[in-house]
Amino acid sequence: MIARRNSINRELRGPVHTTGRKHFAQLRFEMEQNGEETDKMNVWKKARDQSKPEVVEVIEEYEKRLLLEPEDQRNLQAVKDRIFHELIGEDGHGYCRTYGSAVPRRFVYPHAPNSSETTDDIIQKVTESVAKKFQDQLNMLQARIDFLENKEKRGIDQNGQVCHHKNNCLNI
Repeated sequence: MIARRNSINRELRGPVHTTGRKHFAQLRFEMEQNGEETDKMNVWKKARDQSKPEVVEVIEEYEKRLLLEPEDQRNLQAVKDRIFHELIGEDGHGYCRTYGSAVPRRFVYPHAPNSSETTDDIIQKVTESVAKKFQDQLNMLQARIDFLENKEKRGIDQNGQVCHHKNNCLNI
């Protein structure tokens, strides 16, 4: 019963790497020495047996999705990583896929707090933040204008004092 459960769980994990005891850092180093790209998908492909149908299926789906992206964005690391994570899955707790467990997340994603955030997500957050700050400043400015207009109508002098006699108030 335990063996059957474990074999089912093993199938759910997807294609396993075939690098044996070679660490992903060593694989990446060898790829760099050979002039190969070391983005996540290329390392993932290099670490798998590409004759297996499930590996071929993932690679074809990745390339199909990459072709759906605008041509000027296909070489962006964030776009490639987003597609990779959509197909393979998100990084787990304490490791980054295709880097191994020894590489801290902050080294792989130095500027992004969460690897699952895409460039579009980050741009949207920044845009919303700027829009909120702008709206707050606009509201403060409008409140100031309203205050000054009302101050003039109510007969308040420059010190904020209410004038009891119109001829004692300074014109603002």
